Amino acid sequence: MPIPLPPKLLCHHPSGSTHIVLLTRNATLLERHLYPAAPDEQTATVLGQVVQNPADPHVFGLRSLTAAPWSATFADGTMQEGPPPRAVPTLGRGGMG
Repeated sequence: MPIPLPPKLLCHHPSGSTHIVLLTRNATLLERHLYPAAPDEQTATVLGQVVQNPADPHVFGLRSLTAAPWSATFADGTMQEGPPPRAVPTLGRGGMG
């Protein structure tokens, strides 16, 4: 039986570059995960967290732990914004280990 891959977050940067962050249950997103070129003194800054939906534990999302809202673009092209402290349900159903 194949091992399922964790959900991934595709990060787009103003420079046009992209990178992928693999996400796991209760993962904390640090500045170094989203902005690999961040100065060393900022790399440990916590920016977000993977959370479970309290109404449906099979649904996961990303919660911004900053003052800025996050936006997500889904595979079908639709977008959703999540103002803090709400989570953007970007991780779909299940598959979180």
